[in-house]
Amino acid sequence: MLANLSRNRIFIPFFLVSVFIGFSGLWYSEFLISVTTVAAGLLAIITFKSSFHTDYKTIIYSLLGLLLLAIVDLAIHSGGSVALAKLLLVLGLVFIAVAGFNVFAKATSKQLVSLFTAISVVVLVVNIIAVVGYLNDKEFYDEMLLQSKSIPIPHMHHIHFGIINAFVIIAIAGIIVLNKIKGVYKTSMATVGVLILICFHILSSRTGLIAFYSGSIVSLSVYANQYKSLKTLSIGLISIIVLGAGAFFLSTSLQNKVANSLEDIRSWGKGDEVNHKSMGMRIESYKNCIAIIAKNPFGVGAEMQDQKQQDMYEERSTVLDVDNRVGPHNQILEYGVKYGWLGILLFIYFLTQLIVLLPKTHFAFWGIITVFIVALQFESLLERQASIYFCMVFIPLLFYIFRTQKNYGSGMTK
Repeated sequence: MLANLSRNRIFIPFFLVSVFIGFSGLWYSEFLISVTTVAAGLLAIITFKSSFHTDYKTIIYSLLGLLLLAIVDLAIHSGGSVALAKLLLVLGLVFIAVAGFNVFAKATSKQLVSLFTAISVVVLVVNIIAVVGYLNDKEFYDEMLLQSKSIPIPHMHHIHFGIINAFVIIAIAGIIVLNKIKGVYKTSMATVGVLILICFHILSSRTGLIAFYSGSIVSLSVYANQYKSLKTLSIGLISIIVLGAGAFFLSTSLQNKVANSLEDIRSWGKGDEVNHKSMGMRIESYKNCIAIIAKNPFGVGAEMQDQKQQDMYEERSTVLDVDNRVGPHNQILEYGVKYGWLGILLFIYFLTQLIVLLPKTHFAFWGIITVFIVALQFESLLERQASIYFCMVFIPLLFYIFRTQKNYGSGMTK
């Protein structure tokens, strides 16, 4: 017993500091992300046995299933470099998820909220840097937004940063409403949230905004149900509409992104007009992936994925120019092309097991999972080290911050 308590005192602060270092490294060091992923792997291995005595064990089962598919794929393709790279990504996914669920389970609410607060400050700093860069050449970037380009984010894909912003804003709102912090800390957190919200709309990540508003509506609806407040639902929906409308009228970048989106929508079904239209090209890619899966129910493997995608574009006589023949941009289809229907079913099972956790949480976590699921429909979030890292940090961290049961299930050895 004493040995386990001593172990927890070491593991918890070590993991919390490691996560913060890894998260901040998203913007300046892939090496730090790798090192902290390995650290998470060590903790995942040490605490692995206890994972099977928790209510989230089915999440672990689904991720282990995906890992097994990646291992089999590597074996089939005789150790190909692409298959190996994809295996390592899935391994990192498992490491961070297992360590997150197991170690965060033993941390105090104060420790978890403090970690999230530190992460939020980092996100705010990056937002400010990106917005200052935009304002320094505003006319140029506004014009680029009309051409399906984006406002650059320091060392990060703009869609990924939009999703991070969506996670953080909804989580901050939940922490404040639930009084997880008080006094000057609450005021400071609210200020951070408002500033990130403003920057978020200026930077205008379309996927991030769609995921954010979807998550906000779900959170609000669940809050109204949990607290039996129809008045809150009505006021909240009006507030969301006012927020979106106000942001649109005040932000020229958002206006241009909306104008570009409308032009994108008008191009659908009009032949080669979908070229250079991000959603139009995605739709063509979705059709392409569905055709590949229909033809290869067991998948084509990670090693052959790019080649098979290009072959199918040719076979279907796509209207897309060669440079615009993009990959899946959808995580379900991504696994389907690589690993076939088994990959699709395992990943959907993983998502359903996240949904199973929702009744055990406050309203904000419902919004977080909504953001995650919506974003997966427009971006292959689990195909890059950076997005795997922040998704698998946020989900267990925010689950434990917003859980309704104080002793939900220990992920550490008892």
